Amino acid sequence: MDHATAAVYCLPGRPGQVVVTSAAIGALTADELAAVLRHERAHLRGRHHLLVALAGAFQRALPRLPMADAAETEIRRLVEHLADDRASDRHGRHAVATAIVQLADRTPGTLSMRGRARSSRVVSLRRRCAERVRRMLAPPARPRILHRLVAASAIGLLLTGPPAVAVVSAGLVRQAATCPTGSPPAAGSPAHLAGG
Repeated sequence: MDHATAAVYCLPGRPGQVVVTSAAIGALTADELAAVLRHERAHLRGRHHLLVALAGAFQRALPRLPMADAAETEIRRLVEHLADDRASDRHGRHAVATAIVQLADRTPGTLSMRGRARSSRVVSLRRRCAERVRRMLAPPARPRILHRLVAASAIGLLLTGPPAVAVVSAGLVRQAATCPTGSPPAAGSPAHLAGG
């Protein structure tokens, strides 16, 4: 799209589309542009707009609940991180970080807002962009062995726990159905050996 403001964003739908202004094409290197396009396509593929919409609806439904505000903020942050990660998988973390910086200085919201609302939104936008850039430039965190062990144990428990409970429950039900409660203790059982 021919426009003087550098902007790249996605429009969800069938099919979803990515909009790129001519100013964005002029502001970004080829690698940065490719990273930004992958970032926006990740939003579309992941249907991140639905998560953001649900979080926004939750926040509007319960405006006085701090958890609702926090949920919306965190979901917006996390979907950006997910899209950044998808872009960096193919184009590298540096390309994503520099693209964020290039576009943050040219964001339409920073040009059209007025007064105090403009300054608070600009500060918030810059803070979020700075966090994303720091995250991209920091070496990716590697899970520690203990974290991996705990995660594997939790997954194992989630996968084996319900079937194990079902098997034990079925065994107890079958035992209760086949062994009347008033019957004498079985030979070799602790009650039989104790003389009961």
